[in-house]
Amino acid sequence: MKLYRIWAVTYRLLIQYHKDFNKLASVFYWPGFDIIVFGFMITGIQCTTSDPLATKGLLINIALWPLVNRGSLTLSLSLFEEIRSQNIAGLFSTPISFSEWIAGSILEGLISSIAVVLMCGFIVSSMFNVSILDAGWLLIPIITFGFFTGVAISCITTAALFIWGSSVQTIIWMAGWAFALISGIFYPIETLPPILQKVAFCFPLQYLFSNIRTYINTGTWSIETLMIGSFLTIFYMVILGIGLIASYRYSKQLGLHRLI
Repeated sequence: MKLYRIWAVTYRLLIQYHKDFNKLASVFYWPGFDIIVFGFMITGIQCTTSDPLATKGLLINIALWPLVNRGSLTLSLSLFEEIRSQNIAGLFSTPISFSEWIAGSILEGLISSIAVVLMCGFIVSSMFNVSILDAGWLLIPIITFGFFTGVAISCITTAALFIWGSSVQTIIWMAGWAFALISGIFYPIETLPPILQKVAFCFPLQYLFSNIRTYINTGTWSIETLMIGSFLTIFYMVILGIGLIASYRYSKQLGLHRLI
């Protein structure tokens, strides 16, 4: 074994980091994110250890989180599959329209999200004796707008794929969890530093999921916060949807083959 050959292999791999976003994300993003999110989660649990209802609300939120996360993968994962199979140009050269592709991808995501929620509901029920049905009729608006908030996030990552292609593929999985930080799902927003609390109030998820904690703890929920969360979901869907269409048209002008 020659040390200079070993170093040559090491150096060849190291010099890829400043050019490869995906490698940087795997090294720095996920470890840092785990520390931040689960650190806040532990802090939130410590503040509510004497309140079993608060823990129950947390478990229901955790069971519903995959719905949002799956929504955040809906469009971007569908597009990435076409890029990876080198079928992206072929897909959009067929009679299928861009809006039809979006609708089909969202429908598939909705079906798989419902299946995921049913599975997660079964797990928390069988292992922790907590039923997501305890959230009552709140489940309908929260599942609906929670999923479409995820789709709005997916519009961001899908637009990034249309612009930069597979070189930013890691962002598909990063984005949903990044917004989980300010969602209020894993811990109360009050646990966050003041600056992140202000950011969270501009995002719909904390308005939606805070209602579950309130309902479990008090038996009542706020129609005002639910309406704010619903309005913000629709607002971001429209704005980010327009951005997605613009990125598609831009990418089509440059040539979709370059995304591979």
